[in-house]
Amino acid sequence: MNEELNLHLRNNIIKLQSLVHNQLSSPRYINLFKYSWYKSGYTDVHPENFENPGALMFMV
Repeated sequence: MNEELNLHLRNNIIKLQSLVHNQLSSPRYINLFKYSWYKSGYTDVHPENFENPGALMFMV
């Protein structure tokens, strides 16, 4: 498992995109994405409080 990861290869880009999509599809992030829409002005509904993504991903 000492292979070099080449991000310029299409297959590796697809794998990385798949991983990111899988992780951010978690229900934990729903209010985070709702907040981004609220903060940018696309909606007037203020979402519930949510945890910082760093705190969610790196809980020890």
